[in-house]
Parts: sequence; structure tokens; C-alpha cells
Amino acid sequence: VALPVLLWRRPYLAPAVVLGGALLIEQFPDSLGVSSQHITSSIPLFHGLGGFRPSDLVALLMLIVYVARSGTGVLAPAPLSTVSRAIVALLCAVAVGVVVGVGSGGTLRIALTEIRPYLYVATAYLIASTTILNRRRARALLWTCVVATGFKAFQALFIFISVRRLNPRPEAVLGHEESLFFATFISLVMALWLFDVPGRLRTTATALAPVVV
Repeated sequence: VALPVLLWRRPYLAPAVVLGGALLIEQFPDSLGVSSQHITSSIPLFHGLGGFRPSDLVALLMLIVYVARSGTGVLAPAPLSTVSRAIVALLCAVAVGVVVGVGSGGTLRIALTEIRPYLYVATAYLIASTTILNRRRARALLWTCVVATGFKAFQALFIFISVRRLNPRPEAVLGHEESLFFATFISLVMALWLFDVPGRLRTTATALAPVVV
């Protein structure tokens, strides 16, 4: 209930909301029966609503805020760049794929489900490119990445300790996408040292690195 109010009053928080949700909340409900996983897997951000997802509503909400508040000075204009043109070309290709697929006997509902990631990418790019306007906001995203990934690393260890004596063991303790997020975290820590970015962000990320590894 508070999220629409928050994003309307402070649209620059939208990238952190998107990144934090993607890093913290699993795509699917808890399947291990481990209470510690219920902390995040029970939050129905990416499942529920009879085939629709609350994440779809969040993306739609962000688009509404962008349209309503563009031109007011709160948000920057949508960029006319090589990346933005590539995003538009991607969406055109997706639209052609839907038309061809449905026209050749495919199911529209399934087609719309399959194109959801591309719509998320386009929405996330639009919101990020119009709200991250200074170093402070960029660092807020890096802090979101560090804190959220560190939390998932501790959660993964706790779940593993809880299930390691089960027979048979579950196939996984977290979603498979977490391996990508953990690798990205390690790359971030390396970048903070290679490009000599001192401060609490680098100190915190370095301290969490062994847990993530």
C-alpha cells in the first residue's frame, strides 16, 4: 500500500526498489520446507494473482509515475542514445515474435508470460536512466547490491546447515539466479579495489566477500 505513495513522492528510489526486490525475493514459493527461507520466498512478488504477478503491477506503476511526472523536473528526459535505440529494437523484435507466434497457433497468454523479462528490461532501463542523475544515487544502488547480496549469502549458509543432513538433500538451497548475483557481487568488490574507491562501501563489501564466496 505504501509503495505507490513512496514512488510517487520519491521516484529516484525506484531503481533501488527494483534491484532490492530482484536480489532478495525468490521467483518461486518455498519448496524446501525450511523456515529460514520463508523470510523471502513467501513474499509473492514474482508469483500469485492468478497468472499475473505483483512485479508486473510494480513495473506498471513505475511507468505511470514516469508518464505523470515527466517534464516536471523530477525526472530526466528519456535518453536518445545507442542503448535506448537498442532497447526499442529489442521490443520491436519481441512484438514481431508475439504476432508470428500467436498467428501460427500459439497461445496469447503464454506468449505474454514469455515476453515478461524483455518488458522488465525496458522498464528498468527507462526508470534507471531517468532517475540516477548523480553519484549519490548511483552509490545507493551499489549499497543495495552489497547489503541484499550479503543477506542472501548468510541466508544460503543458514539454509544449507538446516538441510545438509537430509536424505536425500534438496537440489538447491536458493534460486539458480543467485549464482549470477553472487558472481556479480565478487566483480563489484574487485572493481572497488581496482579503481581505488575507498570508503565504507568497499570496506563492507570486502568484509562480506568471504561469506558470498
